[in-house]
Amino acid sequence: MIMNRLKNRFLLFLFSMLLSVPMLAQTTDAEERRLSDIVDIYFEGNNDYEFYVAIGNYRKHVDKQNDKMKYYFSWSKEIEYDINHSHYNEALEKTEQFRLMLQDAQEEKYYFLVDYLMGIFYGARDNNSLCQEYLTKAYEAIQNDEKLLHERVNVLHMLININIFGDQLKAYNYADKALAMTTDSTDLCTTYALKSMAALAHSDQAMFEKCYAQIQKLRKGKGDDYQYNRYVRIGRHTFNQDYDLAAKICDSLTFEVGRLYFLSAVYHMSGDKNAEIRTLRNLIEAIGHRNDELSSLTISNIQNEFNQDCEQLHAHKIQLLLTGIIVFLITIGFIAVGYLYHKRHAKKK
Repeated sequence: MIMNRLKNRFLLFLFSMLLSVPMLAQTTDAEERRLSDIVDIYFEGNNDYEFYVAIGNYRKHVDKQNDKMKYYFSWSKEIEYDINHSHYNEALEKTEQFRLMLQDAQEEKYYFLVDYLMGIFYGARDNNSLCQEYLTKAYEAIQNDEKLLHERVNVLHMLININIFGDQLKAYNYADKALAMTTDSTDLCTTYALKSMAALAHSDQAMFEKCYAQIQKLRKGKGDDYQYNRYVRIGRHTFNQDYDLAAKICDSLTFEVGRLYFLSAVYHMSGDKNAEIRTLRNLIEAIGHRNDELSSLTISNIQNEFNQDCEQLHAHKIQLLLTGIIVFLITIGFIAVGYLYHKRHAKKK
């Protein structure tokens, strides 16, 4: 019963998943790929100094190449690192800088990040409904932009993430939508991996086997170095009834909330009720501790200020059209954390 109750609670699963997130889209730039790989290595660790140096070097390189998209997403990557490592004040300050940067540059095509960030913030408040609402708004803002196909798929991946231990059918539906949208082998592998994780969370072996077979087909001859590999392996060993090995892999997961959720799923399927209850108690404590560390600002304040600024932006656009005077005075007072952009590199395909 306790397992079922917790499944109905929202898991901010995306935070626990960020460890394995690759840097940015595939590239033919060898130096960029090298710098990106270094960022990914330190992103998975706890050496703040080395990570900041790595992300700074990467940012300088893409800035010289005048690649605005990768430059902006590198800021998101840094904010995500700060969130994962409980550097909340730093994350909020950098989010403010990032927002102003987009405004000053009048980069409208990236404004969807505001809704994306709001979705993540609501998720941090364990409000699954509003989290999905804002992520959906972010998706709808770019759904007709073919140049942002990978970003659309990424939003869908996030929507799968937050439903892994919640609404099984929603997780499956978002996955199917992503699968129908792309032919990119890396995106397909990631989608099947996420769908397999939802299958594990709900003890759906038939679905897991289908997803696992597709992953094996996509990765044939390429090894097992792919995003969410550890989570797929947890599912494989669990459904093979190798529960001790599955639990051992769970223990290798860095972020406590995600680790405990999967560990509880393993114990649930193994039938070890005592271990399951013990893990779920630890999970409840971990969720409480995580939420205590988050910003104390109220959702209503953030939402009201965000809506006011959207109205200011609309009025300002009208002013520009009528007068031709270039003025961009927007003040947004929301606080949001993190944005996940991930693409595997061509050399890893």
